[in-house]
Amino acid sequence: MKKVVLTFDDARKDFVTNAFPLLNKYNFKATLYVVGGYVEGFIEPDFSDVCTIKDIDLLFNNGIEIGNHTYSHGRLVSFNDLEKNHFFLKRYSPSTIAIPYYNMPSKECIEFLSKYNYSYIRVGEKKSSFNLKRKILSFLFLITKNKKIHEACLLLDKRKNVIKEKKHNIVNSIMVLDSHSPQYLVQLVKKMKKNDTIIFTFHSIKNKNDNFIDFYEQGSWSEEKFELFLKLLKEQKVTSIRMKDL
Repeated sequence: MKKVVLTFDDARKDFVTNAFPLLNKYNFKATLYVVGGYVEGFIEPDFSDVCTIKDIDLLFNNGIEIGNHTYSHGRLVSFNDLEKNHFFLKRYSPSTIAIPYYNMPSKECIEFLSKYNYSYIRVGEKKSSFNLKRKILSFLFLITKNKKIHEACLLLDKRKNVIKEKKHNIVNSIMVLDSHSPQYLVQLVKKMKKNDTIIFTFHSIKNKNDNFIDFYEQGSWSEEKFELFLKLLKEQKVTSIRMKDL
């Protein structure tokens, strides 16, 4: 059966207030990547509010995987930064990593993964030639609405991000942007073959009363948009898993 992994970065407060109730409603699992420095208040995030330890306890006790997103959310990820966050999150038994800013893992990340027996590192394709092609095609589609360009976008996303065989512990994900429609992402799922897996990365799920703007505004979806996405996925009869269950 096709599998989807829903991941959420930074442990933003709107995950527990907006996304989590909808995940429960449609019986979807998820992985929340936590930045310890944000939660403890030692580092100022570029968004408005962060989950508390009480929130994270609640989420963990209700089946949400808690993952390591480094302690400082820096662009250069060090062994010490991952290790500090690992011990901060130790009560939740973290076993997967999400690299901030979609960078590729350094040698120190791989060493950390090996020492602490982590299973997966989630990355992206931010600096690749693939991403440039994808941006050009997306721009052309916005202008022309040409179905062939739309199909080319789907095929590129499928080729780069669908996991066919889990031979490696470094895996790609699609960063969900405001410009993505639920229908587009579900079309991508439809093109997957049996036993394929895809990972989606969200940042904010906002309700109509949320009026703040943050760095990842382009990665924010409304509750209505997110709920439609879950409904459409449910219709596809996909299996929802957490990162650690890959």
